[in-house]
Amino acid sequence: MSHLTSNFFQDNIAFRQNGEKVAEVSIAASQLALGIGRNLGSWGELRSTYGWIWGTARPEISAPGFLPSKVDVSGKIWATRLQIDTLDSITFPRNGAIGALQYQLTNQSLSGTGSLGSLQGELGIPMTSDGLTVYSSLEGGITLEGDGGQGSEFQLGGFRRLSGLSPRELVGNHYALAVIQPYYQLSSRSGVLGMASYIGASLEYGGFWQDSGNFSTSAFLLGGSAYLGLDTLLGPVFIGIGIAEGGERTAFVFIGPTF
Repeated sequence: MSHLTSNFFQDNIAFRQNGEKVAEVSIAASQLALGIGRNLGSWGELRSTYGWIWGTARPEISAPGFLPSKVDVSGKIWATRLQIDTLDSITFPRNGAIGALQYQLTNQSLSGTGSLGSLQGELGIPMTSDGLTVYSSLEGGITLEGDGGQGSEFQLGGFRRLSGLSPRELVGNHYALAVIQPYYQLSSRSGVLGMASYIGASLEYGGFWQDSGNFSTSAFLLGGSAYLGLDTLLGPVFIGIGIAEGGERTAFVFIGPTF
């Protein structure tokens, strides 16, 4: 099977040095991608995607001379992903497992030329007893080759990805993230609105290291969240608070799947 997708996105990316935020860049870009894949029974999928991206990046907050006033964003991306998914729900899974391995090659990035190769993997398993589910997950990624420049690295921050930090607040060449997420079903989907409700929390530990041959957890952080979740006919809704090591806190209303 094959498909063609296009989208436009606008986002802000923070830049940090020695743990301190030194700049924030606004990115506006469009993406066009052609994907070809094959379903592996009812338990998985193998897919390759080739895409183009173009747009601009402008610093919103930056010290004078630290970043140029404007950078063109353009390049081509090729990715191959193998995913195994037997979860019974994408929103609040109770049984099954999910795992994925992806290789991606980018020929140009936000502030670098040449190629950037990366390998990323993830694994998640829920365990359920009555109304309580504990979802445990591991993920990580390494940069294999090239010099991607700022803005092309892996990203952490946001709900369940070091909660308490802003989305995509941290970037780096190599990363790991471990998360334990207990949630309890308060009510099942019924009635006119058809909503199931949950109360949940997460404990997260992860971060980056820059040298592939020198793994270190010295820059890793703890994060966590507490939330009320609603599984509606239009999709999941999460309302809660997040906190990260160092005292950073966020309040959030999140709509959409998080696994």
